[in-house]
Amino acid sequence: MERKVYEAVLVILTALIATNTVEARRPSWGGHAAVAVSPNGETIAVGGAGRTLYIVDAATMQVTDRHWHGAQIGALAFNADGSVLIMEDETGTLHLLDSASRAAIQSIKDADYISLSMAGDRMAVLTGRGRKLAVLSTVDWKTIREIELPDGFRNGGHVLHPDGGRVAILSQAFDHPVAEGVEPSADLSDGHTRLFQDGKASRLLIYDADSGQLLADHTLWYTSQGPDRTSLAFLQDEVIVFNYNAVNIRVDGQGSIHPLDGFPRFGYGRGISADHSQLITGSLASGAIGLLSPDDFRVTKFAIANRLPGWPEYFAGFAFASDGKSVYGVTSAFRLIHIRIDGKIIAEVPVY
Repeated sequence: MERKVYEAVLVILTALIATNTVEARRPSWGGHAAVAVSPNGETIAVGGAGRTLYIVDAATMQVTDRHWHGAQIGALAFNADGSVLIMEDETGTLHLLDSASRAAIQSIKDADYISLSMAGDRMAVLTGRGRKLAVLSTVDWKTIREIELPDGFRNGGHVLHPDGGRVAILSQAFDHPVAEGVEPSADLSDGHTRLFQDGKASRLLIYDADSGQLLADHTLWYTSQGPDRTSLAFLQDEVIVFNYNAVNIRVDGQGSIHPLDGFPRFGYGRGISADHSQLITGSLASGAIGLLSPDDFRVTKFAIANRLPGWPEYFAGFAFASDGKSVYGVTSAFRLIHIRIDGKIIAEVPVY
């Protein structure tokens, strides 16, 4: 009898821990995973599984500085004026560094999956062991708003609006039986149709970033694979969801789902421009840049010019230059690739 009680308690505790924790961001594919470009376009920061922060001169594409960090680096970003470099590591800690000297300014613990608004001088992070979204100033680093997420809500990806006024968060999948007699629309791809019929659903919540007010709560038949393989963007009143499997969607203001096709399969690495007008995905030594607008969606493909021998090389992360004319990608083979928006490769260099 005591053993059964013990086992029951263990099951409950395990479920509670799983519900109230979030796995910190770390490199998913080995090699470099994080890249950021300073607002003036002169400096590139790179990091990943090598546990080292590299500073690269954008003009020469040469490493000018290295800093041993000790933990794997999952994300990098500069604040709007370029004075601070934000480094997110596998321990769920944000490290704020002086961008000129790389001296430590501050560390913020229990903060995962940064999403920045350059125009709004703020960022959104997951905190409270995955139970809350926090909106922080990227000027004085104070908390603007902390948003309590619904009980049992597990983050599947979130994004801050380019102007900083709204934040959208997608849940991970949960059981939700398909309504009888409801058929998938004819415009769905095979991948979308499988999700429509799999008996799973997710919730898309949109909050006011200043007041914390819930603006929208949509239950979707669409599901994705969690925050490390899912990215979100805003397109006016719509939310774009694009992921590792390249089963991508637009969710309109009424919660209706529209497929967003055209990207090659798969999206190992993904990125969005500061104004959310461009998004990018990368896979095996290749990828595609999508230009978003309410009336148009165009995809331009690109591919690494000098393929490496041996084990495949995957794109793992991207950062758009502030002028919108190019993007930098990092790969699982520890390379930095500079790509023009028209798909032309400008430079390919190892970073070590």
